[in-house]
Amino acid sequence: MVWILFFPLMILCMIVCYITNPIVALFADDNGELHGFLHMWQTWDDSLDSKFMMTEVVPDKYPKLDYNYNEKYTFWEDTETLKRYNAVICKSTLKPGVKLTTKEKFQRYLCRVLWIMRNCAYGFAYYIFSATGKIEDLKFLANKDYGNGNHFVFAYDTSKNFLVCPWTCRFYIHLVGKLHITGYCGWKIPFWHEQGEYRAMIANRIVPRFKPNT
Repeated sequence: MVWILFFPLMILCMIVCYITNPIVALFADDNGELHGFLHMWQTWDDSLDSKFMMTEVVPDKYPKLDYNYNEKYTFWEDTETLKRYNAVICKSTLKPGVKLTTKEKFQRYLCRVLWIMRNCAYGFAYYIFSATGKIEDLKFLANKDYGNGNHFVFAYDTSKNFLVCPWTCRFYIHLVGKLHITGYCGWKIPFWHEQGEYRAMIANRIVPRFKPNT
């Protein structure tokens, strides 16, 4: 399958991005946008000044890096750019007249690095190694919710040859005790939509997680 060919290339891109993210983040503009080829380092659906990162992750995990995002930025959604593919691009714009102090600029820089480290090489995954198709062409071999957040989904696109067809496998399964395993392989196809076209970035995540049973 084409995913097997894409997978090592995507891993290589991720390694390069992990190494260069701290440098590339220096070239983002005031609105958290990377331009030209450097846009490949950016999350395809968000700027480097992600509202999610700055209002949910940073205050909880990195409070010393909080530079009062809501007071300095206007958040909006670009619903037209990727409307065709059932996706929304989020944007953050520095409010007119707002000047960040040197300390705040440094905090913002660190937050930007953390964001693209968290979502490494998303531009490569979306613009180069993505797959397109229609939700209506998906066939589900498995789509089961086991409760307590545990689920397993496997689907593939029946309109294309088996060797090149997009497929998706997503799971969160309890193994034993507090040990769970979560993964996303194939492509991140928005299978929860009932219809419409999609453009899905490549997926390559399998990680163990430890959490109390609920």
